[in-house]
Amino acid sequence: MKKIIQNIIESKNPDEINEWLIEIGKQPEEIKISEIKQVIKKKSAESIFPKILLNLAWILGEISDKAPLDDDLIELLIEKFYKSDRWVRNEIIKTFQKFSNNYSNQEFFMESILNLLGNAIFDDYQPIALNSLKALLNYSDLPSQIIAKIFKLLKKEDKEISNQAVLILRKFINSEESLVEFLNEHQIYIDLNPKAIRNILLGWFQNIIRLESFRDAILNAKWQKDKKDLFLKEIDVYQKILIRAH
Repeated sequence: MKKIIQNIIESKNPDEINEWLIEIGKQPEEIKISEIKQVIKKKSAESIFPKILLNLAWILGEISDKAPLDDDLIELLIEKFYKSDRWVRNEIIKTFQKFSNNYSNQEFFMESILNLLGNAIFDDYQPIALNSLKALLNYSDLPSQIIAKIFKLLKKEDKEISNQAVLILRKFINSEESLVEFLNEHQIYIDLNPKAIRNILLGWFQNIIRLESFRDAILNAKWQKDKKDLFLKEIDVYQKILIRAH
């Protein structure tokens, strides 16, 4: 085994290293993190490193699914995310998705990862945006500025993205009172279009009583008149749909 590792460390062939990474990834519980670190230490300064980074990110995800990653490995993933192509970035996001709730004691890295995920939800490459949202859904708590960003995704035509956004928002804002308060406090209501409002109505309100309560809260809110009217118009249309459905 030592000879295999030594050969991998000394190899200049990215295909050979990738084959080794894929092979050991089949049994992640038997992976020795010290061996992965040796490969990273040796190869990180070499020109072939970008060619093995995709599988390295995948391996670290497999490891992190079983046990916490060391600080230096988390730092490496964060650093490489901002310098890599979309496929590597997506694999790094999937790694973060696996251990979202296991690192709450590492405050520095949690803040860095949350900032990364909060920006990645707007990535042009849909898998990165979607996997970033799935990672955020794993958290037991999110900063209000991240939640405010997620509201912007309700305007998206992509149903997978908007539906995932609703799941997160429903997790952290579970009442119409809290919803109105958040929309008002962060001035989010100003930026929402009819599609976003419909996603809110579909996500939060499945009965007429709760919808009426939401309508009253909007009526009493000190919002810009045109934005308030837009919300009330969409609520009236949705209310008719609910009445017909019942």
